Amino acid sequence: MQSMDAIRPDVAKTYQVCPQYEFGSLIDLGNLRNYKWYLDDQSMSIIRIFKPALPGRYSLIIFSAQGFAYSTPFVTEEECELRVSYPNAVQPGRPDKELLIYTNTLIDEMKVSIQQVGKIDLLLRKSGSDFRGIYLLLGWHI
Repeated sequence: MQSMDAIRPDVAKTYQVCPQYEFGSLIDLGNLRNYKWYLDDQSMSIIRIFKPALPGRYSLIIFSAQGFAYSTPFVTEEECELRVSYPNAVQPGRPDKELLIYTNTLIDEMKVSIQQVGKIDLLLRKSGSDFRGIYLLLGWHI
């Protein structure tokens, strides 16, 4: 007998987690009959929506309405460093050399203050934590 069910587990190969900040993606595969989430060989959950909290090798087994089992692996990697990137070729008055600031998914909020000496103060915050301050010196003056 072959499954007529078109639903298969569709998870990313890699997810980022940070136990320190309780960061992780919610994985929701829709309404299927049963779910079994494993970290290595340890059962972690049997509910529909799962949020990996620890780094490691996971596997998911789902059961279709017809009773067929499908399995897929995925990995979670620990990422707990607040990251900021920005261009170093910013030039006032040149729209093609604008200031764009990129952050990773750990940063929920950012406050930017531009000083007249080409210094940018950034305050970064992850939900539930205090702001962490950093500054960038861009090498130009306003």
